[in-house]
Amino acid sequence: MHRIAAGVYCFSRLSIFQYILVDQHKITLIDTGLAMFSAALWKSIWRAFPDHTIDQILITHADGDHCGGIPKILEHFPEVKIATSLKEAAAMENGVMSRELKPTNLLNALVVRFFSPFFKAEPVIAGEILRPGQILPIMGGLTVIDSSGHTPQHLSFYL
Repeated sequence: MHRIAAGVYCFSRLSIFQYILVDQHKITLIDTGLAMFSAALWKSIWRAFPDHTIDQILITHADGDHCGGIPKILEHFPEVKIATSLKEAAAMENGVMSRELKPTNLLNALVVRFFSPFFKAEPVIAGEILRPGQILPIMGGLTVIDSSGHTPQHLSFYL
């Protein structure tokens, strides 16, 4: 994990990034990464901030490399709030991505077929639906931004 700015940290494995926002003694995670890396994420957070609580998880989109680690976090913090957009929440609840991958050639099809099992995510329920323009009470105001395109209701966050 490395510090980006005051109260903002980044954790990554295999070019998959999660962001940790530390505000007072509460932590907000932006994405949780692949399930297979969730223990490393949790341990990294615990080592750096042993007296903090993970308060909420903001999910940019329902791909397994962004929401796959939620179940592991819930094992340690069962009261954590999960928030994302409406379409991404519906996909997460069904344990699927919010859009179908359509390979454009044989090589892409082979890559998708080989790597798809690693990107699976267990079904989880987002208790809060975020809307573009919404300002979350995190670190003085975290703005929810519509960045649809990669997925139907992809979100970004501006601090």
